[in-house]
This record gives sequence, structure tokens and C-alpha cells, in this order.
Amino acid sequence: MLVSLNTFSLLCRGDEIASYPGALTLYGGPILYLIMQAIVLFIILVWVDSGYRPAFLSRSSKSRSKHQEENLDMTDAAVASEITRTEQCNDSLKVLHLHKTFGSNHAVNDITFGIPQGQVFALLGPNGAGKSSTISLIRGDIHPTTSIAGGGDILIEGESVVRKRAAARGHLGVCPQFDAMDTMTVREHLTFYARIRGVENINTNIEAVLAATGWHISFRVVISGN
Repeated sequence: MLVSLNTFSLLCRGDEIASYPGALTLYGGPILYLIMQAIVLFIILVWVDSGYRPAFLSRSSKSRSKHQEENLDMTDAAVASEITRTEQCNDSLKVLHLHKTFGSNHAVNDITFGIPQGQVFALLGPNGAGKSSTISLIRGDIHPTTSIAGGGDILIEGESVVRKRAAARGHLGVCPQFDAMDTMTVREHLTFYARIRGVENINTNIEAVLAATGWHISFRVVISGN
């Protein structure tokens, strides 16, 4: 804006036009500013997306707050037993005292559970119970509400999703609720998985699969004329 609104005054040097428009007092200044801004903002973007949080900015998930102790007193014996077990075990997935609010809606309220390796776990509940929010927290798509008892933490193979999201995601695979692959054709599906598996001669193999399953449809157009 400075350059655009003051082009004539910036380019003038007395009764002459500036010989080098790339000087810092002319176009060089804004260009340098934009380059520095891009570098700084890119570093901030990578830092935020990685999910890394220094230890002094996050509370230890091993220590219970007064709020968590009060909630534990109100739970039944089975829930209390699971909370104690999860805090002390080495499960592949550990969700510890997780909280998430959206405005006045407390969507995830002090939820704790652990999933050992090889176990199938089902998260059930009515609409609005916080199931999708919990999965989003485990994936690291959203962050816990730290203003409530520290917000809690999620550990995947010992890696914290809150503090080291990139490392934790290396042990996690999620099939989302809304899948972009629903819009892919049969051929696109086969091409996608063939590339993932490192299949050679992808096109030849795809044609063979399509022909064998009856999906291969050919069209012949005949044009006749006098």
C-alpha cells in the first residue's frame, strides 16, 4: 500500500527519477518485508501444525487436579477402576482426563480410557454425546480445552498427541466419517491401492481385474456415411 499510494513521491529524487527502484527506500523495502513475513509465518505454521508444546506450557497428565478428584468420587466402581488402570498401564492408546468445550457446550467431559494392542474398542453414544469430538481430539485435529483441568492428554504408543502430534500420528491410522474416496470411480480406487502396494504394470493389472469382475465396459462407435 505504501508503494502504491506514494509511487510518484517514492520514485522522485529531487528533480530526477530514482536510478534503482529496488532500493530499500523504494520497492526493496516492501519486498524484503514480505519475504521475512513469509518465512516467519511459515515457521509458525509448521510449529502449530506439528502440535508440539513445550513442557512448561502443558500440565502433566499424571497428576490429578482437584476437579478430576471430585469427578472420580462421583463415578461408579467400574469407571473408577478403568481410570486407575489407564493411568498406570502402557496401553497402545491412552486417553487421559480429556476435556473439550465449544462455547458453553462441554462436549467432552473428563473422559479416560485405554485400548491395549489387539483389542477392539467401540465408542457408543447418542447424537451430541461427543463421539466425533473425541475422535477428532485423538487425531489431533482439534486441541483439548486447557482451561479445564489442563485439558487432558492422548498418548499413542507413549507419544503425546498434544505435545508431539506429528510423532504420535506416525502410530495412528484413522478412517474418517466422511471419506473422499466415496467419490472415486472403480478404476481410481484400483489405481490408488495399486500405487500404495507398489504393484507393477498398474494399467495391465487393473484391466485384468475389471475384465474378470465384469466392470470393464467398452464402447464402440461406428460412423457410417455415403
